[in-house]
Amino acid sequence: MRIYENSGKKYLSVTSIIDMMYGFDNEGFTTWALSQNINPKWITEHSASLGTKYHAYFENRFYGISEWADVLEDGDEGYKKSVEDFYSKGWEIVESEKVVYCDEFRFAGRLDMVIKNKGLGIERALADVKTWGAWSGKNYKRSSSKLKKVSDQLSMYRYALGEDIPMYLIVPQKNGECIIEGIKPSKRWKKYIKENLEKILDMTN
Repeated sequence: MRIYENSGKKYLSVTSIIDMMYGFDNEGFTTWALSQNINPKWITEHSASLGTKYHAYFENRFYGISEWADVLEDGDEGYKKSVEDFYSKGWEIVESEKVVYCDEFRFAGRLDMVIKNKGLGIERALADVKTWGAWSGKNYKRSSSKLKKVSDQLSMYRYALGEDIPMYLIVPQKNGECIIEGIKPSKRWKKYIKENLEKILDMTN
């Protein structure tokens, strides 16, 4: 569980609440990984490392760092091109890694990006970058269960941000294409928190 602190108050992280809502089938994941002759710990650690690195592609470009591609390593060329594909489609980053707080439900989180696209008439939108499949080099395969979690996650950020703006999933791919998919807002998270607010408050006191 991750706790944020601000002005003397403690907040449970958005990702912690999402984990509480959906859980994680660690046994099933381990069984599957071993059936593929892959160390499950390696997948977890490698995925986290790749996620951090590919986020850096977007952020360095946003902050105007000329050597933004220096994080590139052998085998990453396609992911670099996918970031360029994001920008070539008219998208721009307005804000990056912003922490938002919700006093009403006592949660907080660090959103990936606020983006815009003048060509599409989108002035502000929330976006979350996922590196699904990056550990194996496979392209994005749509998953309703994963999209459900993303919808709750982004909806919580949007509620804390206090802006009724569109939401998008961004998936850089090894083939050089950047998937940008609109995400519908969800109210599942609100129902869950209301039913478990006492537990959440106990965890932040």
